[in-house]
Parts: sequence; structure tokens; C-alpha cells
Amino acid sequence: MILKTDVNPSMLNDDIKFIVDFGFQVVVTVADYDFNISWRVGSPVSIRHYQCTFGDYPQATKWELQYLNEYFLYEIAHGRNIALWCQSAGVEKAIINSINGFFKLNGITLSEFVRIKLDSQSDRAKRIPKELTHCKACKEKKCITEMICHVSSVFDAKEILGTSAILSATKTRQRTRKELALEDRNAAGDPPDYF
Repeated sequence: MILKTDVNPSMLNDDIKFIVDFGFQVVVTVADYDFNISWRVGSPVSIRHYQCTFGDYPQATKWELQYLNEYFLYEIAHGRNIALWCQSAGVEKAIINSINGFFKLNGITLSEFVRIKLDSQSDRAKRIPKELTHCKACKEKKCITEMICHVSSVFDAKEILGTSAILSATKTRQRTRKELALEDRNAAGDPPDYF
């Protein structure tokens, strides 16, 4: 669903309640932010919010649109309904065109399409550009794909640096995905499949 409003819906609790009441679990807002982040917003009713920007907002690169489509694909694959809001009509048009190109079903069902796309994800990952630009920090500091940017606790960061391996929280903490999702430290409101 495309949200048509002048005000960013992630900023207003009444809008969040309205979106949730209509059966959406995720709201994606695309605007001139400093960075991309996925976090829970709203009180008392909350929703997953993916705050998305482009390194040269409002101009999106092909990779930035691909990255956003991959996000949509993942959320759809896990049964989540997505509401989309764009600060700019031009950005909205570019995203809709990109979605229409990426999600061409060509006579197959959506579930078949999602399965095929997910099965080919490792092939598409090989086409990640050397220099990423999908946030202001990446554009300014020239992030490169040999390193990753990930939010973690200090404890988890020490574990990663100590072992030189990124392990799932289920393995390092010996808890189920559902248990991790319900922990108080999950301030972002990540669903179980994120772990």
C-alpha cells in the first residue's frame, strides 16, 4: 500500500495505529535521512519501521533500488504486509517503477516467484558494487563491501572480533529465535526470523 500524506507516518502514533489496524506489519519510509535503519516505532501500538534513504537523495542508484526490492522480497517471504511512504513524488515513482520491474511474475504465483528469487539470492549478491552509497555515511566515508556495518551489543561485538566470525545469536547465546525476539534487549523489535 502506498501512503499518500504530507507527514511521515512513522512520526504519528495515530497513523501507526491506523496502519496496524489495516493489517500492516511494516512501514517503509523513504526520505532524506542520514542513514538506513529498521526499528520499532509507536506507542502504545508499534510497527516495524524501515527508514530508508539514498546516498544522493533523491537520486537512487540501481543498487539502492535493488537493495530496497530485496528488503520487500524478504518481508513478503515472511508473510509481512508492507506500507510505503515517500517524502518525494519523484522518489515514489522511481521506487514503483523499480518494484514493477523486479517483481515481474510472468505467469507464476507470487509464492513461486518469492521462492525462485530467494533461491537465486546468492547469485545476485555477487553483483554487489565495490562501493556502497545507500546511506550518507557510506557516501561520505566510502564504505566498501569487504566490511559490513551492523548494530550489535558491545558483548556481541567482542565475540565477533574475538572469533573473527559472525555467528547467529541463536548459536552464541544458546536461545531460540523466538526467545531472542521476546527479550527486552530487542529494542528494535526484530521478528524471530531476523535471528
